[in-house]
Amino acid sequence: MCNIRKALWYQMRKDLLLFVATIMALIIPSCIVFMDTGFEKMSGGMSAVAVSEFFPMIAYYYLFLVVPKIFGGDFKDKVLNYEVLGGHNRKDVFGVRAGMALVFPISVLIISFVIPIGITTALHGFGGNITLKELVILYGMFVCTMIRFAVECMLITMLVGSSLMGQIFTCIGEEMMMLPVVIVGGFEDEIKGGYFSALFRMTSVLNFNNCRTGYYNGEDIVQFIIKPDAFAWFMDSAGALCIASLLLFITYRIFRKKNL
Repeated sequence: MCNIRKALWYQMRKDLLLFVATIMALIIPSCIVFMDTGFEKMSGGMSAVAVSEFFPMIAYYYLFLVVPKIFGGDFKDKVLNYEVLGGHNRKDVFGVRAGMALVFPISVLIISFVIPIGITTALHGFGGNITLKELVILYGMFVCTMIRFAVECMLITMLVGSSLMGQIFTCIGEEMMMLPVVIVGGFEDEIKGGYFSALFRMTSVLNFNNCRTGYYNGEDIVQFIIKPDAFAWFMDSAGALCIASLLLFITYRIFRKKNL
């Protein structure tokens, strides 16, 4: 497995698309915060809210570009066949690719979100706009949805046998899944919409539209209201992970039977 991981990591370091997409994903959230007109007084909590307005789209585009590239960028070159013929079993080959396709892009996205929050918190404190506990819970749910979407990308890439076609069909499929959200549930129905579209669910999780004027450290501030419902949060995250597990199992079964 170590040799497979090293070979895949070498391919990733040499891939221009991965390099450019990763750099953009890392710097865009920070640019959003630093270019804000209120940056000089922006708290860590407020910077999290500012980034969250754009972060679902950043995560969506980064995942559907990068995950198929990592998981199946060399499908056409028959590298999988060479790895199996070289003595590696299919379980190890699949495990390394799936693991890298999940861990690397999601880690990049977490880092890209934490950087501006960490900088503004160090400069101006976290503030009272939102509690750190609520922010951690929301982004925990967001990470679960990202995992689900990343596995969807892997499944589609496995079915079409090409990273480029995987990117195209993932994008088309996600747009098609948005139609039932609009027709059946409507954009106000967050729970129903989340099971149709990962993009819609990511956007719904990071929704800070509910706010009020509050008082913090002697001044009026905007406080964002996150209604705590531990059971709903748990079920939402568990549902996303269950769907991801099922799709990952299906992807593995297809991989086991596929002619490499």
